[in-house]
Amino acid sequence: MRCFGYFMLFSFMLLSHGIIAATPGWVQKEFILMPWSAPPSSDKNLNALASEGYNLIMLNCYKKDFAPAAALDKLQKYGLKALIVHPLLLDSTVLKEPAKTAALIKLINQVKTHPAFVGYFLSDEPRAGAFPALQQLSDFIRAHDRTHLVYINLLPIYATKDQLEVFMNSPQPKIIPNDFTSVRPVLERILNYQEHLRLYVKTIRPELLSYDHYHFWADGLDQQFYFLNLDLIRTSALNAGIPFLNIVQASQYEQYWRPLTASELRWLAYTTMAYGGRGICWFHYWGSQKWPGLYCDDRKTPQADYVAAINHDVAILGPELMQLTSTGVYHSVSLPLGTQGMENSPVVAAPVHLGDYIVGMFKDRKGNDAFMVVNRDYKKETVAKVTINLGPGKLLEFSLAEKKWREVKSIQKGAELRLALPPGSGKLFKVEK
Repeated sequence: MRCFGYFMLFSFMLLSHGIIAATPGWVQKEFILMPWSAPPSSDKNLNALASEGYNLIMLNCYKKDFAPAAALDKLQKYGLKALIVHPLLLDSTVLKEPAKTAALIKLINQVKTHPAFVGYFLSDEPRAGAFPALQQLSDFIRAHDRTHLVYINLLPIYATKDQLEVFMNSPQPKIIPNDFTSVRPVLERILNYQEHLRLYVKTIRPELLSYDHYHFWADGLDQQFYFLNLDLIRTSALNAGIPFLNIVQASQYEQYWRPLTASELRWLAYTTMAYGGRGICWFHYWGSQKWPGLYCDDRKTPQADYVAAINHDVAILGPELMQLTSTGVYHSVSLPLGTQGMENSPVVAAPVHLGDYIVGMFKDRKGNDAFMVVNRDYKKETVAKVTINLGPGKLLEFSLAEKKWREVKSIQKGAELRLALPPGSGKLFKVEK
């Protein structure tokens, strides 16, 4: 119950810091499955990316003889699309020097009509002090190309206040009660992160909210802010009327990270989907023995195959998820930090339930309710027993094997559903009126 109390305070903070909606521009058309650190664009590598279920990559454009159209043509051959990573887009002086500005306009004109082109990569984990310059560059690009994505990735909640660069010229608002001394550092972290998000959305007016969060550490430790970070990003994205993308760990890139199991990787994907995420980026893909990735020195790791299997499942679910809008996320007890219990959910835990699970609630475009039940335990199977306070109507389950909705049964309010869920996995349901 203490976690629920903290959640209510978090909710108050969110409501007290309004976020401005993005202006019309790029519109997401498919669920994003992206590798961070794409390999060199050989036919072998591009074929591997496509067969492993990715649909978007970051295309490095550093060579002087880089030919954008030819590179995009090659990607299109394998059903891939690209964000371009180009020196001009990462140069803080590009709008100050006429020659560079002209070169940027030329680059935009070369790529903006290509069907394999999605957008422009501008920055990874910028501090708030960089937002005004990024706004100028974003606005310049949008003035020349309004239909493609300007992509920036944000810091996670465990970044320090100095990294976030918030409340630098003004004191932090005094909204944390004195009797919350024991959790004050957590509440201050939340407030700092909310301010970072607020400044970012107000300044940049993004079409996509992207952030990274690396959860699984060595010695069996888990980062404590994972669900809190998901909730804050989800809320900010909903307030802004834009989708969000979660960059999650896939490799043992840092020494304090652990090599992941298939269930841990699946847990990252399904928790993101339950929170309404519309994209997953796996960090990172093309690595070396010094900086391990899903591939190390061109050799595939077992995790590469684990992620490929997950990508294929998410790609099947993706078109359905793109039709849904998140309306709430609820957890069974014991509640992780920053989560809400099922008391107010239309799909609630039955009086006696087994295991830990999450219910993500959605609405489809016809007003039907949908929900995803996810096993919050990545180590063992759980049996989720839920009471569905929806209906009357038809309960449908989306079948991965059949790639379509199938009717489970007709239900009335109060119908019970018992689900056996593998570690870290989930199932998607809908109630048709």
